[in-house]
Parts: sequence; structure tokens; C-alpha cells
Amino acid sequence: MRTQICIAIAFHFACAIANAQQQMSRLAIDAIEDARKPLEAIDDRYYKCDSTRRTTSLEQGKLITVSTKFFTKINGQNKTYGSYVTSQNPKSVDTHSFNGAISLNSRYLFKAERSKLSESWLLVKFAPNDDALRTNEMELLRLLNIADQRAFATLFSIPLKVGDTKAEGLSNLPNFSLESFVESADRRRFTIIFRCAGATKGVADSTVSTCRVVYDLDQFGIPVEFSEKNVKDNVTRELTFNVVFQKLDEKIFSKSITRKLTYRTGETLTYSEESEMNPVFTLGKLPESEFTCTAFGLPEPPGYEPKPTPIYVWVLSVAGGLFVVAIVFRYLAKRRS
Repeated sequence: MRTQICIAIAFHFACAIANAQQQMSRLAIDAIEDARKPLEAIDDRYYKCDSTRRTTSLEQGKLITVSTKFFTKINGQNKTYGSYVTSQNPKSVDTHSFNGAISLNSRYLFKAERSKLSESWLLVKFAPNDDALRTNEMELLRLLNIADQRAFATLFSIPLKVGDTKAEGLSNLPNFSLESFVESADRRRFTIIFRCAGATKGVADSTVSTCRVVYDLDQFGIPVEFSEKNVKDNVTRELTFNVVFQKLDEKIFSKSITRKLTYRTGETLTYSEESEMNPVFTLGKLPESEFTCTAFGLPEPPGYEPKPTPIYVWVLSVAGGLFVVAIVFRYLAKRRS
């Protein structure tokens, strides 16, 4: 009888702890949602982002270092995405990088390339923005859509292979299991450790992902630390990243990201990659001229040159100016009299 009572008390105590953890995680998610409201209120359909990335990888004993510059502009349906390698070592390595730019405006889409940062852009593809564009240029439009999806919304997500997930979506992950929840003494940082299922690149059909994510209310409730570990048979994949997010101005935000990825077969390191990214977001509407060939120092395609101002507009402008001057002189003459 005493044993049964002890078991019942232990079971009740365990349930109370589980309920408390769930309650605390709900409170944390509510706090995270409140902290990010100022950012979510921003209209992220209009912004530009400039970023640099330096990546060092070790594969099959070969050390490779690549520095890349990225730029994105989003203005409603007008979009520009570009990237190019600024340095690499060794020179012979294939970086698989896109060295060029794609831009879409209300009249046309084009692609430009340049092999060096110091060189001028070269127009390599042009297509009118019409019904045929959606069929004939699907790949270029796909790249632009990827750039568009890297808007402010991604600040609140963690990069799980099952899809970028916000804090409130964690419990919806396949086979989600909360391992622990810890809040800092000042209740400004929340650490959630959980497990979930999902296929992972390089560790196909891995059954378990062990993840740790830290949300910081002083950085608008975004995830500032994240780690994920997947194991399949004898292969282990580990991903970690750290983030520092800052508001530099009313419409300018910076995000510093340090990321590390490793693959091990048994105890042997088979692949390692470390990267640093420093995107800077500037919010606000952009003129359509930012998305044209002219913005890249290229001439406008035939038939798409800016139309000259009609002569009658100049005549009316001059006449209006003279009329204003006449009224001023008449007013001054009356004052003298």
C-alpha cells in the first residue's frame, strides 16, 4: 500500500513538472511574440539588404576559403538579387556561386554578369515582363522568389531541415518532444531543448533531431543561438549558429551570424564548414529606376528607353513660372503705390 502511495505521489509530481514546463514554454512563446511585434509591424515588402559572407570549409583534407557579397532589393513586385565572389583560395576551386544579378521591374526582367568586382556589368539575358515570362524564365523567377523569402520574416525562425519554424510552431514538428525549458534570472532569455523527427541532407531519413534554441527578448525575441544534431547509422551531422541583431537606426537593422556545420562518420571528421555573414537591412520604398538596367550602368534595351519630356510640358512649365513672376511683381508694385 505504501509503495502504491509513493508511486502515485511520484506520478503526480512528474505530471506537475510536465504541466509547469508546458505552461512556462507557453508564457515564453507569448513573451517572444510580444517582443517581436515592433518588427512584425514593419512593412517588409519594401527594403534592400547588403551582405557579406566568408566561408571556410574542410573537405577531404582540402581547406577552402571563399568570400562573397550579396545584395537584395524588394519593392513590392519589383525585385533584384545578386551575388559575386570577391575572393577565393585556392583560385582553382569551383565555388558553385552565382556571379551575377537578376532584376525584375514592371516592364522587363534581365540578367547581368561580371567576372570581377572592378569590371562593368554585362547584359546576358533580357525578357519583357509579359505572360510568356512566367513560362520561359522560371529559373530566374525562382531565384528572385528565394531572395524575396529572405525578408524580415526569417529573423524569427530557426533553420530546421523540415522548414524554417517560428517558436509557436515548434510543437507542430513531427514527433516533437520537449526535453527542457530554462529561463534566465531576469526572464529575458529562454532556452528550449527539444527532439523531433525529419529527414536531413546528408543524414537521410534520420529519425531524431536534438535541438537547442535560445530566444532573447532584448533582441526582439529572435533566436540568437541554435544547435541541431542528427544521427543516422554511423553518420552524425551537427549545425550551430549564433546571432547578434541590432537596430542601428529607425529603418536600418544589422544581423551578424556565425554558423558552423560538421559531418562525422564514426569519430572521423569528413566535412567541416564555418561561415560569417553580416547582412544590413534598410527599410523603405525604392524607385523603379533601382530595378532597371540603368541602375547597373547598362543602357536601357531598345524600345524601353526613358521617354523624353513632351515639349508642351516644358511650355506649360515656363508659362506657369512667368505667371507666378508676374503676380509677384504686380503685388510689389501695389505695395510701393
